[in-house]
Amino acid sequence: MMKSHCKQSGAALITSLMLLTVLTLLSVSVMSTSRMQMSMAANVETNEDAFQLAHTAGERYVSAVWKNDACVNDQTPGTCNFADQTIKHGEKVMGTISATNVYTDLIKKCPSNRAGNEYTMETFQSFHFEVTSSGKTTSSRGGEAVQRQGWYVCAPVQQ
Repeated sequence: MMKSHCKQSGAALITSLMLLTVLTLLSVSVMSTSRMQMSMAANVETNEDAFQLAHTAGERYVSAVWKNDACVNDQTPGTCNFADQTIKHGEKVMGTISATNVYTDLIKKCPSNRAGNEYTMETFQSFHFEVTSSGKTTSSRGGEAVQRQGWYVCAPVQQ
């Protein structure tokens, strides 16, 4: 009986090891890209949270102006300023907000009403406000945003 000896050079082994190496490198690359995209998405979320906090600060300032007549004058422009107020959502602290009035100007004439009649300075006065509001998140990424807003208020003269 004769035995047949086949010579095998191991080409299948080498080919499969090369394919396995390529697939491993591709998997590592995909995981690295995915991790980077998750980090970028978290940064965007943190920045959006900070932007919303700064916007909240501006809205709270506007609300304070409407509730407090002392805020609507050019003699005490910082009456309604606030700093480092904590904002919570339920029990979770979202961040802190601040708002500072950087500019108040008494304007001599309010615009006319719909009937075309102008308001007089004896009964109405107008103010132009510019407020800088800021928000800081409490997340580990530490998002921070600053907004500068302006608006115009026409109000009855305080007596």
